[in-house]
Amino acid sequence: MAEIIASSMPTNRILLLVGHELGQLREAGKVSDITYGLMDNKLDELAHVLGGCERLATTPVPFAYTLILQRTVYLFCTLLPFALVGDLHYMTPFVSVFISYAFLSWIRWRKSWRIRSALPPTICRSTQCAIPSSAICWT
Repeated sequence: MAEIIASSMPTNRILLLVGHELGQLREAGKVSDITYGLMDNKLDELAHVLGGCERLATTPVPFAYTLILQRTVYLFCTLLPFALVGDLHYMTPFVSVFISYAFLSWIRWRKSWRIRSALPPTICRSTQCAIPSSAICWT
């Protein structure tokens, strides 16, 4: 577990450890050749998925998509009270402000975080999604 946590690429490290363990089980005779082949194919598919996730993580989001998302959130927050007034009556302003605050503060946080980190906006910039395909390719 410490090896995974210390790794700069934990998802790739897990994939390598699973493959290594599978190879040891095959050498020890605990896994048949057919089972080994099937599991190896599944690990290969998983490696392809991890590579796709890494490409997604580094793909910049076009400015037009960011603008459309912001305008859609503003439109949603503007029309939200009209949708809620029939059900919530006098609570509509409070619920609308709460929901709008959540959406608008998220947009504001994304902008400030992007400026602080000096990175272009990407589809997925979290550490869970940042999967290194270059390290997978040499295995």
